[in-house]
Amino acid sequence: DFILCLGYKGEMIKDFFRNYLWATSDVTMQLGRGSSVTFHDHVDELDWTVTLANTGENSMTAYRVRRIERYQKSKETHFNEKPRSRGGYINGGYMVCDRTLFTYLPDDAGMMLER
Repeated sequence: DFILCLGYKGEMIKDFFRNYLWATSDVTMQLGRGSSVTFHDHVDELDWTVTLANTGENSMTAYRVRRIERYQKSKETHFNEKPRSRGGYINGGYMVCDRTLFTYLPDDAGMMLER
């Protein structure tokens, strides 16, 4: 399960997910009255859940996190570490927080989480 905080160019990210199967699969289309579409390739991501939350183009990080509270279903923070790799880079651009974080976040679009 993923929650993406969208702001600047958020519509482009929504378009990516809206067209995901079209971009990653071979497609057969039946045109006419009984029109249908068949996607032929299986992608591993089909069991993923991605929530695209519009958190505001000018919102700072703390407000963005506060805005996604309603999409946080679990009362516990679950995290599975990525598998070990023998090289390359790993993006550390994520945080794992306890749900009580939401009680500390102000209703202020200008508040940065880092501060």
